[in-house]
Amino acid sequence: MRSVMRWQALVSAVLALVAALWMGGHAGLSALLGGGISLLAGAIYTRLAAADKIASADAVLYRLLRAEAIKILIMITGLWSAFALYEQVVAVWMIGVFIIATGVFSIAVFVPEPSKK
Repeated sequence: MRSVMRWQALVSAVLALVAALWMGGHAGLSALLGGGISLLAGAIYTRLAAADKIASADAVLYRLLRAEAIKILIMITGLWSAFALYEQVVAVWMIGVFIIATGVFSIAVFVPEPSKK
């Protein structure tokens, strides 16, 4: 999961740089906000969904669904807060990078974690 989160951060940073160079500082900051919201929600999801020792499949499912609900709540709250508090937000960049960063997080199931030696 760490490698996916690194990719997510890298994609967000590159897109924020493109936004800043192309449309100015507010676009760059908006892009960073979008990527940051997705990254924060994903990190909290990962922490909450991590299984220590769970006894049953019901408990695993409950843990994953609870983590997903909290992730969505964090995303909604983060986006709402950004729109409410940052008057010069460039919505296209913030929402665009948010969607792309969330998509990068979604491919985590296809990326193997490096083995620990």
